Amino acid sequence: MSMFKRSYELMEKTLKVYIYAEGEKPIFHSGPLDGIYASEGWFMKLLQENKRFVTKNPEKSHLFYLPISFRKLKVTLYVPDSHKRTIILHFLSNYVEMIAQKYHFWNRTGGADRFIVVASHDWAPASTNEIMSNCIRSLCNADLRGGFQFAKITGIGANFCA
Repeated sequence: MSMFKRSYELMEKTLKVYIYAEGEKPIFHSGPLDGIYASEGWFMKLLQENKRFVTKNPEKSHLFYLPISFRKLKVTLYVPDSHKRTIILHFLSNYVEMIAQKYHFWNRTGGADRFIVVASHDWAPASTNEIMSNCIRSLCNADLRGGFQFAKITGIGANFCA
């Protein structure tokens, strides 16, 4: 227990997260949401307000946060009852491509030090599986058929993801 505590304390002292500024509201940089999606919005809000972990200098960052609200993405782009996610996949692909081209350090890990947080979306694992497969995808989803992995090992350690 004491080794875990020391490791955790060191992480709290040194961890730095860079939040990509790209993307317009409501899909990016959204505030709190309600209902089963609340954790997604609150995580985004609290991280963006955090002075301890957030850095404005991407060169000093350990992790990079993609501030996407998948709830807002679905509400904004998905055509109800169409059962087609093509526009969402295209949108996500364009976003990741833009980030990868703009920031030279994206390719140093192939995106493995990037992360997203998604609350209660059955379609999010499949929608991010190809486009963001190297990213840490923290998903609140009980459907184990969507390619869920209990842990993902990257160059920066073990991370929970789906």
